[in-house]
Amino acid sequence: MQNRHELVADLLVALQLAMHEENLWQSEPLSHSAYHSSAPFCCDTMTFGQWLQFVFIPKMNELINSQQALPSQLSLLPMLEMSYPNSQRLSSVYGVITRLDALFTK
Repeated sequence: MQNRHELVADLLVALQLAMHEENLWQSEPLSHSAYHSSAPFCCDTMTFGQWLQFVFIPKMNELINSQQALPSQLSLLPMLEMSYPNSQRLSSVYGVITRLDALFTK
């Protein structure tokens, strides 16, 4: 049976693949100024997809690789739905985000 870190690691890989599949993965890096935000999800300097790719996935992988504590709660689905009003069209990403949120609400 997988531990929580392993489950999250698998879901992060699935999220990355889903983002590629849905053309949300960006090949160009962001400017350094995009990271200078105090708004939730860096919503004033990045799209939600960029935040997932450049902030969320790397930070979660860092926590997993160093065996640090994972967040006690996670609620990404509302931001996905707000950022992409037709988010259910992004079925792969929507599914992975739903599974991530569910893992952190147990």
